[in-house]
Amino acid sequence: MVKINQLLHSLKAGETACLGKRKVGKTDATWQCVTATRSAKGELLVVIYPEYLTNPITIYTRRWDIETMFKALKSSGFNLEDTHLTDYDRIQTLLCVTAIAFCVAYKTGEITVKAKPLLIKSHGKPARSTFRAGLDTLRNLIVNIATKSQNIKCLFSNIHSIILGGIYALAGPDKKIVR
Repeated sequence: MVKINQLLHSLKAGETACLGKRKVGKTDATWQCVTATRSAKGELLVVIYPEYLTNPITIYTRRWDIETMFKALKSSGFNLEDTHLTDYDRIQTLLCVTAIAFCVAYKTGEITVKAKPLLIKSHGKPARSTFRAGLDTLRNLIVNIATKSQNIKCLFSNIHSIILGGIYALAGPDKKIVR
């Protein structure tokens, strides 16, 4: 048995290697398709996937973005589980509203991080996420609304299209939006 690190030791940053079907696991090993890539920071990402997928790294990246959003919705900002809602329609409405709020906070974070880059800890990871930076910025703007009205105007002019896009997406193509 060959360890994956040994097999991919020569993989350079930005490169991807498709290893084809490999026997995966120590006990009850099964044959699986394996692809790996190395990030710009040198981190190895190995994806085990079903044979019918054509671009597993791209799919995994999208999945990771969704997982990041769910973490923000559940425990790192919106704490949805604390609502204890059980009614399907109310949960659906809450998810739609918080998904839009997540997008606004994330976009705000991108703007914030561009102006003031995130602090990088000694292990090489940022001290907080782009989402968290945006949520903190929005919270601070709301708390200090009187003194920061000019900042709010500038910020919301950048994210206005996200809010409208989310409202139109929620309403659907057959519903009329009243302004």
